[in-house]
Amino acid sequence: KENTTLTTLELGYNQIGDEGAHVKSNILDIISRSRVFHRHKDDIEVDGFSFYVAMNEETGMLYIKESVWEAAATTDGLVLGLVHNVIRDHLDACKEDDLQSTKDELKTLLITSRNSDESPLLHLAAARTSAKALALSQYLVKEIGVDLDHAVTDKEGRTARDIAMAGNSETRNWAKSVGTKLGRYRIEEEGRYSSGSCTVDFATDVTKSKSDPARNVAIKIMHNRAQFDRELKQRLGDSRPYTSNGFDL
Repeated sequence: KENTTLTTLELGYNQIGDEGAHVKSNILDIISRSRVFHRHKDDIEVDGFSFYVAMNEETGMLYIKESVWEAAATTDGLVLGLVHNVIRDHLDACKEDDLQSTKDELKTLLITSRNSDESPLLHLAAARTSAKALALSQYLVKEIGVDLDHAVTDKEGRTARDIAMAGNSETRNWAKSVGTKLGRYRIEEEGRYSSGSCTVDFATDVTKSKSDPARNVAIKIMHNRAQFDRELKQRLGDSRPYTSNGFDL
């Protein structure tokens, strides 16, 4: 029987219009990503962890290799799944006595390293749409301790959380949940007030943009329900029956 499998598709010199050009661009991106994925996969089998992270022989310091930035630059960040696997396997192979120091070394490396556009790896992963990129972001924050907020910003002053909050729904939901109260408020380290009846913290509403004046808030936790009800009545008066979960005072 004759083999009818498509082996070649000529995409150039045609009259496919704007919509067709968009499809063509997507196809070329997928082909490019596939080539990078398989090349990285083959090289990882030979080099392992050193394919992505190596040591400078003169300084004895680790550095991130260009292959990591290449993985991060691919369409939807799917190739970042390989980066995730390699880092995880490297840490899993560490002796228990060396594990924390190795994590600390990687954390410092990930905080200080940038691609040619001055973006750290966590920012790049948070900007991608694939589940593999999100899994890497989650691993870097939870297992290695890379800061989602103040410690690291890109050249535009954005944190990884800022970028993730502009992403797809899965990435936004993760960014809202990490280190926040009520899945929304990041409590600031300074400015806490505490008394017998309540605790007040300054906080940032991560669901709001930096230009929104309502982004900076105070969170007041009442320790007694009766006192809470009295304060609500004092603040809201007759409008209290119309409040609901998530209502902002």
